[in-house]
Amino acid sequence: MRSVGIKFVFLLLLSIIGGGCSGDSPASAPVGSIEMVIDWPSESKPEGAAKRGKILNAAQSIQVVVTGPGITTPISQCTSRVSGTSQVITLQNIPTGDNSFTLTLFNQSSCQGSKVDEETRLLNVLANQVNPLTVTFTGQRVFTVEVAPATTTIAINGQASFTAAAKNADGEALSGKTVSWSSSKPNVASIDSAGSAKGLADGSTIITAFIEGQSGTAQLNVGSATADLCTVQGTPPPIPNISLQQILNGGSLSSPVHITHAGDGSGRLFIVEQRGTIQILIGGTLQPFLDIRDRVLNQNEMGLLSLAFHPNFSTNGLFYVNYSTNRLLDGNQERRSVISEFKVGATPAETAASERILLKIVHPNDYHNGGQLAFGPEAQPYLYFAMGDDGESYAAQDLTSLLGKVLRIDVDHKDAGLEYSIPADNPSWGVSGARREIWAYGFRNPWRFSFDPVTGFHYLADVGENSVEEIDIIRKGLNYGWDQVEGDQCSPVHPNCTLSNYTPPIQVHSHTEFQSIIGGVVYRGSKVPNLCGVYVYGDFSTGKIRGLRYDGTRITEQRDLITLSTLTSFGEDDNHEVYAVSYGGALYKISAP
Repeated sequence: MRSVGIKFVFLLLLSIIGGGCSGDSPASAPVGSIEMVIDWPSESKPEGAAKRGKILNAAQSIQVVVTGPGITTPISQCTSRVSGTSQVITLQNIPTGDNSFTLTLFNQSSCQGSKVDEETRLLNVLANQVNPLTVTFTGQRVFTVEVAPATTTIAINGQASFTAAAKNADGEALSGKTVSWSSSKPNVASIDSAGSAKGLADGSTIITAFIEGQSGTAQLNVGSATADLCTVQGTPPPIPNISLQQILNGGSLSSPVHITHAGDGSGRLFIVEQRGTIQILIGGTLQPFLDIRDRVLNQNEMGLLSLAFHPNFSTNGLFYVNYSTNRLLDGNQERRSVISEFKVGATPAETAASERILLKIVHPNDYHNGGQLAFGPEAQPYLYFAMGDDGESYAAQDLTSLLGKVLRIDVDHKDAGLEYSIPADNPSWGVSGARREIWAYGFRNPWRFSFDPVTGFHYLADVGENSVEEIDIIRKGLNYGWDQVEGDQCSPVHPNCTLSNYTPPIQVHSHTEFQSIIGGVVYRGSKVPNLCGVYVYGDFSTGKIRGLRYDGTRITEQRDLITLSTLTSFGEDDNHEVYAVSYGGALYKISAP
């Protein structure tokens, strides 16, 4: 065993009391109670160089979740750490038979914060017997990934070698981990499976190392390129004041809802209009790019909602959109949310005729659409898509439904019967009929998400219902709570929910502050230096634009910045400067005061 050794060992003594029925157990099934005696070792307990039995210093609480064939709703209990003591967890009404025990350590009390370690054990619970279960935490869960060198420059055809170090929650190095690599701009530099990068063209790219669901990044500059993504060195400066430079007057655009760029260095800004059109802004002039009004249902929150360019757009000409429709498809005229691929043609009409529909999701109502598309940081282009719950709140917790989810698909390959493939490392949910397109779940109306190209953090804003707006950091396989939870509190229809069963947001706003949150982007431009690394977001109803700094564990600073009436979306240009649009048709650029 490695030097980090056994980090945490405890014995679970389970007293099973046969007979009876209650809770979620079938009426005829024998049930019992489980008593778990947890021995929290002292942090200073000396056990030699291997530190056997020394709990990870970062672990502050443990959650036990029991699932099994006779359990319709997972049974869970949370206990916060008291070092050097023994504590007892008692779970009631556990059906006998094969059950799965998942034990998770968190870095905050009350089972909040990030996962420090996790183990799952199966146990055949027998009636009228004491069933011992021993679980060993090894401290091998990857918590952070550090890439070196953090920044480097090479010539075209030059090479650079990168290394990735996996660490646990105590900052101890973990060996024997498999690393995969990607370049955010593969036309600028490639990188192989050993971490060796080769410069291909002038520019800058982000090199990302992935280890067991966690990632770390570095910046590689090629040729004469200078760093085009700002980073913060040392203590971040205070979040500065900003101004909004008007680029297009109100009425110039028709209900704009999304802004992006093609990543091809052309300097073009693409603006999505809800009615079913996309405009290009170049040199201060608007030009048509796509017109699919003949198939878009523009009603209430429905319409053409977002645009994402393939990472190899400069060579393959492919891009992807999400729109609402009620046109006849496959003999069916239900309202649906559609994800489609297009290829740039000689004219906008030729482009519109190139459509390949990838996915159709039945969406009968005209609200809670979600609709954001974006490619993730992986080397293989995986497309992420945020889907609202369609006003059917229960669907967000239903893993057989795509509503209320963040999806992740591979657009470059096809599985049997599909127009896309499902990445092999997508979660396997262990639920009959569960959709493997699902990356994360438990969302109401996610309105805008983005990836920070430097940290890899996946920010998502979810619009609340009665009380709370929230910002989440999206990670693989997690449940963000809706409709059990709204923000950081139980929802009105589930007032007795167990908050510790769900991943908490990093930020919440009550409806006295925000009423319809608009997700934003992390500023990585150069025109407002002290804004570097700040996540900029806002609110449609109040017009507030805010900024916050998130260090991976907590928000270290936040403040109001400015207001913009009927704010609908944020986006970036090729130089990572940030723009905002209003529903009234105006476009603004975030600038220094």
